[in-house]
Amino acid sequence: LERNYHEMRARIRDYTDRLREEGRSIAMWGASHQGFTIAATTALRDHVRYIIDSADFKQGRFSPASHLPIVAPDWYPAHPVDVILIAAPGYIREIEASIRERYAGSSAGVPKICDLLDLTER
Repeated sequence: LERNYHEMRARIRDYTDRLREEGRSIAMWGASHQGFTIAATTALRDHVRYIIDSADFKQGRFSPASHLPIVAPDWYPAHPVDVILIAAPGYIREIEASIRERYAGSSAGVPKICDLLDLTER
């Protein structure tokens, strides 16, 4: 487990470093214990602009430790990012479909999407 965690941290660091070098921005979708832990203990804390979550009771707050703002999905069109990283492993396909449907007609357009299990953009 420890080896997997260190490998994941290294992959996230490499990915966020590449985004920064390319001048691209990132948001995270999923204000959950998994997302909070990953954001607080990896390079994400320094690169993520905000966390999107559709649960009303989480919005307007800040994530523990990393202190990232938690916003509603409608925040994105006015504050677009280049990539949304899905940090809710059990809901990846559902969230990806929601992102594509929700933002397809927005002025910001659909961002690149990736998830913590597979840091490949799609």
